[in-house]
Amino acid sequence: MTKFDASQRQVLDLDPMRHARVLGAPGSGKTMLLVESFARVSDLDGWGEGDVLVLAPNRLVGADLRGRIERRVARPIGGTFVRTAPSLAFAVLQRQAALRGVDAPRLLTGTAHDEVIESVVAAALEQGLQGVPFAPEVLLSDAFRAEMRELSRVLDDFALQPNELVAKLRASGVDRTSDAAEFAAQWVSALELLEVVKSRLAESRPGELSSSALLRAACEVLRADAEVQVPRLVLIDAA
Repeated sequence: MTKFDASQRQVLDLDPMRHARVLGAPGSGKTMLLVESFARVSDLDGWGEGDVLVLAPNRLVGADLRGRIERRVARPIGGTFVRTAPSLAFAVLQRQAALRGVDAPRLLTGTAHDEVIESVVAAALEQGLQGVPFAPEVLLSDAFRAEMRELSRVLDDFALQPNELVAKLRASGVDRTSDAAEFAAQWVSALELLEVVKSRLAESRPGELSSSALLRAACEVLRADAEVQVPRLVLIDAA
């Protein structure tokens, strides 16, 4: 039987219907408490399978957590009780699609995203790079494509469209300020390329969303659609 200190018992005594954030240094037992919390809440009166979900930062950690929880609970557990955030988002969108009788979105892979960015860059190079403040060797690099995907992810996080951010930059006048003009031109150019990428994806891969876009779409569904719900308690490892 694992013995818990006073601070750990305080975590285990938290009301499972209240939001809480548990802070602790590496090795202080946060994941152990998550496993124990899952087991204890699952045994509470009125709580059943599917009421508790664990979110893991990646699949590898998720597989380890699944095993640890199964060993602690020591009984079969139905359903998918450990997921990553994109996996949960996909499940939410699948549920809404099923209720509406439409096709669920599919995951846009990084490789497919890369290919479209590469084709857009190639087209820009063929047109002579007018107004593009990047050297050809930069545009053709793996690092540039990775940065473009990262910029796309950040826009998804803040629910911004590339053309919206371009408009904000231009309205602020930063692109006409001498000290910042060069950097603003780079941002505007990257965003304009990303807008073309977005249009190209809509044409060639309709219904596909990047991992970050899946998360944003699922958040919007949970805010707006009462028929689609998540489990009563979501435990997040390494939030």
